[in-house]
Amino acid sequence: MLPKAYTDSLAFVKDPLYSVEVPNPPDPCEGGRGFWIYGQYEFEAFILEKMCREKNEAKLKVGYTEFRRVPQKTLSFSAAFDAEEKLLLRFSGAEELLWQGEGSLQRRETPEGTWVTLPGAGRLTVTVRVSDIEKEIPALYVEKDPEKWCTASGEQRFTARPARADGVIPHRAVMAQAELVPEKYGEKLWDAGREVLCYVDIKTAPGERPELFVGESLPEAESNAPAHEEQTRELISLAPGHFTSKVPLALRYIRVENARSPEVKLRCLFHPAAYKGAFAAPEEPLLTQIWLQSAYTLRLCMMNFLNDGIKRDRLPWAGDLAVSLMGNASVFLDNTITRDTLSVLGAVSVETAHINTIVDYTLWHLISHNVYQQFSGDRDFLKQEFPRLKETLAFLLNRRCDSKGLLMVDPQDWLFIDWVPGEKYTALQMLFVMALRAGAALAERLEEKSLEKELLNAAAKAEQSIRECAFDRERRLFAAAPGSKEFSRHANMLAVIADVADDAAKESIASALAGDELPPVGTPYMSFFESLALARCGKADEALKKIRSIWGGMLALGATTFWEGFDPAHKGNEHLSFYTRPFGKSLCHAWSAGPLWLFFEILLGIRPEKDGWESFSISPLPDATVSAVIPVPQGRIEVECVKGKIVKLLIPPGCTRV
Repeated sequence: MLPKAYTDSLAFVKDPLYSVEVPNPPDPCEGGRGFWIYGQYEFEAFILEKMCREKNEAKLKVGYTEFRRVPQKTLSFSAAFDAEEKLLLRFSGAEELLWQGEGSLQRRETPEGTWVTLPGAGRLTVTVRVSDIEKEIPALYVEKDPEKWCTASGEQRFTARPARADGVIPHRAVMAQAELVPEKYGEKLWDAGREVLCYVDIKTAPGERPELFVGESLPEAESNAPAHEEQTRELISLAPGHFTSKVPLALRYIRVENARSPEVKLRCLFHPAAYKGAFAAPEEPLLTQIWLQSAYTLRLCMMNFLNDGIKRDRLPWAGDLAVSLMGNASVFLDNTITRDTLSVLGAVSVETAHINTIVDYTLWHLISHNVYQQFSGDRDFLKQEFPRLKETLAFLLNRRCDSKGLLMVDPQDWLFIDWVPGEKYTALQMLFVMALRAGAALAERLEEKSLEKELLNAAAKAEQSIRECAFDRERRLFAAAPGSKEFSRHANMLAVIADVADDAAKESIASALAGDELPPVGTPYMSFFESLALARCGKADEALKKIRSIWGGMLALGATTFWEGFDPAHKGNEHLSFYTRPFGKSLCHAWSAGPLWLFFEILLGIRPEKDGWESFSISPLPDATVSAVIPVPQGRIEVECVKGKIVKLLIPPGCTRV
């Protein structure tokens, strides 16, 4: 029998592939045997390059960093053996085998791969070469023990990925498709009923050449202005009277012109996922609906990586990930996609460029690694990534102002924080303190004691400096920059989350965040942190009020997924505009999936105390009547709460409540 949180929330499911027990579509690795070994970052880099080309092919109006890792054309895989052994190998590319040891190596080609007989002790080196890294990258298949392989010099680490049951090499895989038939909405219009990412298939009478228009909103689908298009409408002819969109399109509405009675079907793309987490608030169905549509928003953005949106950009960004990885941990607990996203974002040295070329995104990257460890306890991944993280931390320490220990901003650096104007220096320093502490926590896990101490000292100095130079004692708020009379929400809410604000300051900050005296944040991305800060100041009611206003406001306008930006003051089509373009706003954006974790923390007061949920705390709000399933590495935590009293709490073995 399903837990109450599932049964009480089923009425709000928008996902046509909603599944609780097993991934839908099925996990292609389930039932597979063996592993494919890639050079570190090579798989992720290859996939990112492919996605960048697809972004250009779809004519998406977005820029993306040119500082990306270029996959190698040649890799050598080497392993030592102590005795005679028989291996089954496969190769992505042209292979060359070198045996250094006793006797002569024997090989036999079979339909299942190359069987190699090693005559005794020695070292086998397999070199794999490809000619076109846009189509292929070097990889080696082994049946077992992928961890024993390294480069011939032993310097480069490899990463292994489970072989798929269907035999497709992992880097050649494509997303699964599910057919959806949209409902007729008008003479030439169809409604998919919810946001989807899909190929559009159109069948017409022979001789007709249809013209396709799509939109995340009805006004976008009804627009005829080429300059306002956010994605290509190009169709490909599959057969007489049968057409399909050239690329996957983000849409809810479809319009077909130049065809008398067309038939329209959608081939929707979905990442394998099961809704391992659940949430229901029976006394306030709005919160239940917000949670489930946040989950569907995030699920659509799971495309190889945790991306920002399905219309824009279909690519990973470190700021977005700070929210979406917490959402993933709250619903899907797909650690592979989180690891891949963190890896691909960190694949280029910070000495070359900031992550996504944004200085604050380099800081979010470190913070996200720490949060991922709290939710997963994935030490193997931390060990793999730590050399690059140490490099990033050293870079940041060298970019400090010597006298104050604060992070210097190069005039060439892109300091984003949020889509709002104004001074952002103090907000950046709050993130800097968070990143230094995150780095110290990562170092502590790997017993890098001297680095941990250095980072904690650096964080303490930066914290003291920003308090001294930016805290306005008259207003009891942090100024947007030292000596400035400008005050921002961002500087103050991040001061709470970074634990820079003391208890007295938190009281005045909470009052300011709950009121209108500070300029509003620019996106639901920052509304997440604003709500989190209010809750951590003891203002849970105000935090929930913000959530109802922003996410509930989108639902009131008919949203089926949550948007890149939302301003309650906007009217009509103003809600669709962004970047000075009438339909520039993404209406399915992963950084807007914040309620997935917010409801767990605010209403239930639940959080991991030891990595991987080995221990956790829980303290519901006094008036909370909710039920929830929190996915954890050990299974799931089930909780039911009535008027603040826990009436049911099931904890899997390996978890302890503190």
